[in-house]
Amino acid sequence: MLTALEGNIAKLREAGGTDISLTCNVFHDGQCNFEFSNEELIRLSKLGVGLAVSCYSEAEE
Repeated sequence: MLTALEGNIAKLREAGGTDISLTCNVFHDGQCNFEFSNEELIRLSKLGVGLAVSCYSEAEE
């Protein structure tokens, strides 16, 4: 997704995009652990793109 965003950020801005963010939805059925590398966060920062993360539990009840 990040590579696609880098390749198309100019088009998004030309189309009027001003507040662009990448949304990551994480679905889990137990403990939720994930990480973004320093490189990935730097790439997002250079694009001026925000990052939203939402976690959803799919645990059986």
